[in-house]
Amino acid sequence: MNIEDEVFDKYTIDIEKLKEYGFQKEGKKLLYRTNIMNDKFTVVLEYDKKIQGKIIELEFDEEYTNFRREILGEFHAQVKQEFIQVLKDIRNECCIRNDFHFSQTIRINKYFQQKYHVSPEFLWD
Repeated sequence: MNIEDEVFDKYTIDIEKLKEYGFQKEGKKLLYRTNIMNDKFTVVLEYDKKIQGKIIELEFDEEYTNFRREILGEFHAQVKQEFIQVLKDIRNECCIRNDFHFSQTIRINKYFQQKYHVSPEFLWD
């Protein structure tokens, strides 16, 4: 599972909220760009049924892939952490959490919410 899949696991992306957030339509995809690490890198995110991202090192205008490797090093960890923070911000602003995966569980949960006006409480992750 890649970084994006981990961050957006159990979430449904709202396309309209992505557009409000700043994603631009290019062809059939939505694209979003933002700079990180004091404008040394650009995060490029692409939405086409799911979000995939890459980081461009601006000094060399090349894709920076080390953040995806398990490299021990403070700099690589910081780049990865800032990438993850961009993803989490998008998740918090543009997604709906899916607590259940099976259709019957979803129906039962909706029934309880409508009839008793309660939501499930999750005490542990």
